[in-house]
Amino acid sequence: MAAFPSAAGQAGSSVDQISMNADERGGAASPGLFMPAARIGPSLLEFAPAIILLLIVVADSARYAGTDLWWHVSSGQALLSGGRLEAHDPYSYSAPGHLRLVHEWLSEVVMAALYNALGAAGLKLWKFACTAATILFLAAAEDETDAPLTVRITVLAAASLALLPQMQFRPQMFTWVLMAALIAGLARDNYRHLAPLWLCVPGVALWANLHGGFFIGLVTLAVYTASTAAQDLAAGRGLRRGFTLSAITVMSLLATLLNPFGIGTWRIVAHSLSNPMTHKVMADWRPMLVVLAEQLHQPKAGVFLMVCVLAIIAGLAVTVAVRPRGNDLALVAVAAVMAVAAFICGRQKVA
Repeated sequence: MAAFPSAAGQAGSSVDQISMNADERGGAASPGLFMPAARIGPSLLEFAPAIILLLIVVADSARYAGTDLWWHVSSGQALLSGGRLEAHDPYSYSAPGHLRLVHEWLSEVVMAALYNALGAAGLKLWKFACTAATILFLAAAEDETDAPLTVRITVLAAASLALLPQMQFRPQMFTWVLMAALIAGLARDNYRHLAPLWLCVPGVALWANLHGGFFIGLVTLAVYTASTAAQDLAAGRGLRRGFTLSAITVMSLLATLLNPFGIGTWRIVAHSLSNPMTHKVMADWRPMLVVLAEQLHQPKAGVFLMVCVLAIIAGLAVTVAVRPRGNDLALVAVAAVMAVAAFICGRQKVA
């Protein structure tokens, strides 16, 4: 979504023109070696910093304090004071001592530390910082496409509105930041081949200690890797990049085990994805169109925000139909997977 890949066919063609690079001896062109494409035109931050700031404020304007906010703060405070993770639930009155794997432990430490130091203001500053980072990464991703400024601003505005109800005082704030950073890196790699994607390995390791959303980051990496390898193979460029991206993806997968619970973190994610009650009771885990249909009978702003999500997905379909060619197959594939995930699970609607 953030990369708006299909609108950037012009950037794709420029990359194709320079994808054959002379070898070290200055002779024949060598397929599989790429010269970075220069960015065309100003970035959004250079051209419209006031608009970027406005969109950050818009995305951050809601003040949703979920029912688990103070549970996260309390759990983080217990960890800070005790110096160790509690393996059994000390809070439940119905199932005391039940096994409890807090996969979001690092987020809770951050939230508790800020609350201890600055009170509620600390949590607000944390939320604003995460929102700002998310919007800036999305803007950076769009800048890599060299799509017209009007298109980039429009897409970023729609994304800001779609993010508004998602920006809550919850550990998932870190998932929005890291997912946006990943998309920005993939867009830079796709169009200019300058992104240090090895940073995905420590990034995913950190992500696995912050929030269970690291799973969708790995899915994104895998889809991008497979699509890039297929595109390079079809173009006769070989599988050099495909092997490199595969190695990064596998190392990122292994890096998720670098947490206090090891493989237990994956068990938590698997339980969340497979638990039927989660998909029945929690609105953001239910199919997006089902939730939207229920809200149509109520005067809620959520309807408008979901329409923004649908508009972005529709825009993707239209731009792919208008410009089906270009060096953006990998990003289109990622966007398509995220669009399908949005319909299956509302939580993924702004991924």
